[in-house]
Amino acid sequence: MRNTKIIFLREFRSYFNSPIAYIVLIVFLAVSGWFFTSDLFLVNQASIIGYLGIVPLLFLFFIPAVNMRLIAEEERLGTIETLATLPIRDFEIIFGKYLAALALISIGIVCTLVYPISISFIGNLDWGQVLSSYIGLILLAAGFGAIGIFASSITKSQIVAFILGLIICFVLFILGKILVIVPASLVSFVEYLSIDYHFNNIIRGVIDSRDIIYYFSMIAFFLLITFYFYRRSKQRLISSAYVCVIVGIIVFVNFLSYNIFKRLDLTQGNIYSLSPSSIKLIRSLKDPVLVEGYITSDLPSPYNARGKYLRDILYEYKAQSKGKVKLEIIDPKGREKELEARRLGIMPITFTEIRSDKYETRLGYMGLALLYGDEKETIPVVEDITGLEYEITSKIKKLTQRQLKTVGFTTNHGEVELSERLRTSLEKQYIIKNIDLAKEEIPADVVTLVVAGPKTEFSSEELNKLREFINRGGKIGFFIDKLDIDLNNFTGTKVSTGLDSLLAEYGIKIKKGLVLDRQNQTIGLTMRQGLFTMRNIVPYPFFPKVTNFNEDNPIVKRLESVTFPYVSPIEGGTPIAYSSKNSWYMENVYSLNPLQQYSALPNQQKGPFALAVEFRVSDSRGIVCGTSKIIEPNFASASEVAFFLNAVDWLSEDESLIAIRSKGVRDRPLREISKAGRSFIKWIDTILPSLLLAVFGVLRWRRRKSVIGLVWNREEAS
Repeated sequence: MRNTKIIFLREFRSYFNSPIAYIVLIVFLAVSGWFFTSDLFLVNQASIIGYLGIVPLLFLFFIPAVNMRLIAEEERLGTIETLATLPIRDFEIIFGKYLAALALISIGIVCTLVYPISISFIGNLDWGQVLSSYIGLILLAAGFGAIGIFASSITKSQIVAFILGLIICFVLFILGKILVIVPASLVSFVEYLSIDYHFNNIIRGVIDSRDIIYYFSMIAFFLLITFYFYRRSKQRLISSAYVCVIVGIIVFVNFLSYNIFKRLDLTQGNIYSLSPSSIKLIRSLKDPVLVEGYITSDLPSPYNARGKYLRDILYEYKAQSKGKVKLEIIDPKGREKELEARRLGIMPITFTEIRSDKYETRLGYMGLALLYGDEKETIPVVEDITGLEYEITSKIKKLTQRQLKTVGFTTNHGEVELSERLRTSLEKQYIIKNIDLAKEEIPADVVTLVVAGPKTEFSSEELNKLREFINRGGKIGFFIDKLDIDLNNFTGTKVSTGLDSLLAEYGIKIKKGLVLDRQNQTIGLTMRQGLFTMRNIVPYPFFPKVTNFNEDNPIVKRLESVTFPYVSPIEGGTPIAYSSKNSWYMENVYSLNPLQQYSALPNQQKGPFALAVEFRVSDSRGIVCGTSKIIEPNFASASEVAFFLNAVDWLSEDESLIAIRSKGVRDRPLREISKAGRSFIKWIDTILPSLLLAVFGVLRWRRRKSVIGLVWNREEAS
C-alpha cells in the first residue's frame, strides 16, 4: 500500500502542477451549475434532481478525458519501462493512478455540495436522499474511471483512449434508455448491465446491495483487464484462465446478489421501506394472509421495473411479518394459470413489443390476490408503485376487520360531489352514506360526518341535528367555502350556509374574505390570440401552497405541502395548517383574474393565517377547513386527496394508515424569496465553486513559483 500511495501522490500532484485539473474541474462545475440553476425556480422543488440528471452525461466526457493519459502517456513517452525497473508491483501502479484520477473527479463532486446547502436555506431538503445521491455519484465516477484507465492501457494514443473510453461508457449508459426496443426475454439482463439503471436506483435514496455489488464488480472487472493488458505491454502475460476464473466469480456474485439482497432506505420517512404501521398490522394478524402475486416474468420496459419493485415489496412484507404473510409468486404462463388469475379478479395488461422486426401485441399479468380465511381482496393491476404499500396494507386491513365504520356526507345543499377516485379510496376502508338532514336523522352507525362545500342554508332543525350528533360524541368535518367561484370568468359570489352560528358555539369563526400568498401554486391558462392558442403558466396567489403545519397533528405530520384553493382564514380552534408569512388577507373579493398582479396593501392584514383547525368537545372531535376545493375533482391533486383522507381517518379514530398514505406524496416546494435572493443563489451555485477553485490554483501557482525561485537562487549562490 505504501507504493500505491507514492504513485497516487505523484499522479495527483501532476494534475495540479499543470492546468489540466483546473480546466477540467472549472468547466465541469460551471456546466453543472448552469444546468442546476437554470430551472431550479421553475420546478420550484427542494431537490438536486436537476444536477443529478445532467451529471452522467458530463461524466461521459470528463472522466475519459481525465483518465486517457494515465497509461497511454507513459507508453508514448517510454517512461513505462522506467516504472518497470522500480520495486513497485504492476497492480500498485495501476491502482495508484486510478485512485488519483478518481480523487480529482471526487473533488469536483464535493464542490457541488454547495447546491444542496444553498437549497436547504429555502426548502425542506431530504438530506438522506442527498447522501445517497452523492454515494451514487462517487460510484458512477469510480465505474467510469475504471473504464477510462482500461481504455488508456490498450493504446499509446490519448485521443484513441478517450474515444474508446467514451464509447464503452456511453454503451453502458444508454442500455437503460433503449429497453423499450429490447426483446422482453432480455430486458432484465440488459437493464442489469446498464450503469444508469443502478445510478437511478441509488439517487432515489435507497442503498441496495445489488447496486453496490454491480458497481464494485464493474470496477473490479475493468481494473482486472487493465492489469492484463498492462502486463501484456511488457510481455509478461498473466494467465487468461486466471482472468476467466475471476470474471466467473464476479458473474456468480452478481447472480447471487440479484436474489439475495439487502436495502437501506436513507430517505426522510423511509418512503421506500415498509412503515411501522404496516409492520404492526401484519404482525398482529390472528391467522396468516396468503398473498398470491401473478407477475409475468418477461415483461417489457417499463413494466419490468414495476414488476421488480412489486416483488421486492412483497418479499419485504413476508420477511417483516414473522410468518403471518405467506407469499406465492406465480408466472401465469399457460391457459390454466391465466384462467386461475382471471378467476381471482386479476386482469391482463396489453403491451406491444418488437419481435422479428415487427410490433406484436402480447398479454401479461401484474396483480395481487390476498386471501384470509374465506375472504378475498384483489389488486387487479398494479398501475402505480408510488402508493403500493398503502394499497396492499389497506387491503389486508379491510380483510381482517370484522366491521367497517360508516362515514356520512350531507346532501341537498349544493355540496361537493366526490370524484370517483376519492370515493373509491374511501370505500376501501369505510361504508359511505349520503344523508339528507331535511328528511332523516343522522343514523346511529355513522361515526364521522362530513359537510363538504354547501352552497345553501341549513335550517334550524338541520343545525340541531348536527349539534346533537356532536354532543353524542360524533366526529365531524366542515369544509366550507365563503365564496362560490365561477371559473368561467373568475368571479366570486358570497355563500351563506347558516353554519356560522353553530361553529361559533365551539369558538370557531371563518372570515368572509380570502387569503392570498406569494408562496402559491402555479396554474396553466389557455388563451386564444387570433389564429393561435397559447398556454401560459402563472403563479396564482389565491392558491396558497402550505408547508407550515402543526406537526403534533397526525393529519399533516408527514405531508410536505398542501394547496388550499380560494381559502378563507379561520379564527379559534387549534390550527393545523398555516399560510406563509408572505400571505395577506383580502376581505372584499370580486374579481380573481389570474393575469392580474396582486400585492398586499399597507392596510391589509398580513399572515400567517390558520387555514384548517381542529376542535374538541367532550368525546367529539372536529375539523374546520376554509375551503372545500381540496376535494373537488378540478382542484384536488395527490397532496390534497391525502389531506382529506387523513382527516377522515383522524376523525374516525382510525389513524393506522395515515403515515403510509402520506409517504407516497412527494412535494417539497421552495419557500418564496425575493428576485434578488433568487439571483444570489443562482450566482452562488454557478460561480462560487469555480471561482474558489481558480483562486486556489492561482495561489498554488504563485507558491510553487516562489519555491522554485528560491531553490534556483540557492543553486546559483552555491
